[in-house]
Amino acid sequence: MILILSKPPYGSEDVISMLFIALAAVSRGIKTTIILIDDGVYTALRDQRPEGLKYPSVEDLIYLIITDAEIFVHEDSLKERGISGEDLIEGVNVSSDDEIVEVLLTKTGAFLLC
Repeated sequence: MILILSKPPYGSEDVISMLFIALAAVSRGIKTTIILIDDGVYTALRDQRPEGLKYPSVEDLIYLIITDAEIFVHEDSLKERGISGEDLIEGVNVSSDDEIVEVLLTKTGAFLLC
């Protein structure tokens, strides 16, 4: 399964719902790949504090998923937002356009987009 997240993690339930789908998939042994592009890269930021937003922490969900899934973060999207690799959760893969294309060409399964 490949999930491509392009929306910010808070403000709607789209990203959180996708992460719960990923969590359910990895818990059932389904190979899962997550690609974070555009505003979806905010999902990989460490030290998130969403307490006042009435949403669960996507960082906590990523930590539940990351040991059993591959997570790729689009390098150019990070640069456009002034985010460095040091700002990200440990274990995510910062990836170039070519690396993201390679992932899309070599992985199989359902595609889910948000």
